[in-house]
Amino acid sequence: MKISSLLLAFLIVFSVNSNADIVKWTDEDGKVHFGDRVPEKYQEKSETVEVESKNFVNNDNKPKGNYWEKQRRKKQFEQEQDRMYQQKQAQQQRKLNVYCKKAEAHYKDISTFNHHGDGSYDVKVIVDENGKAISRREQDRLAERYRAEANGRGCNIQQSEGLRL
Repeated sequence: MKISSLLLAFLIVFSVNSNADIVKWTDEDGKVHFGDRVPEKYQEKSETVEVESKNFVNNDNKPKGNYWEKQRRKKQFEQEQDRMYQQKQAQQQRKLNVYCKKAEAHYKDISTFNHHGDGSYDVKVIVDENGKAISRREQDRLAERYRAEANGRGCNIQQSEGLRL
């Protein structure tokens, strides 16, 4: 009990913010010392040091320095970064949506077997560079490669029915 009381008293004494001056002095070996009391023989060679505390609140209950201003600016900067990131993401999503719509239209165009819902369908014929029609199976494979590439970029194009792969 005696030790805990002594420890508590010690903590209270040393945790209080005192306004004692900090003094700097140099001994005969050239070693610099700091403290609140200067030994008698170094009184002439001592000087008071100004210390600015950034952790204590002044008498007006306002923080010293511009800590809160820095925090406000930091928060504003982070919010601006978030806003710019969200704008960039939205712009990329719009570009992807445009690309996907075009890719889906092209896929449907090159798919060889398109149902209309009323039982009828269209068969598209694709020709090679020599003007010769390629087989339906090859057309379907070409369409599927195109669809897989578009879906790999983030689209979600559904496979046409009736493809011969």
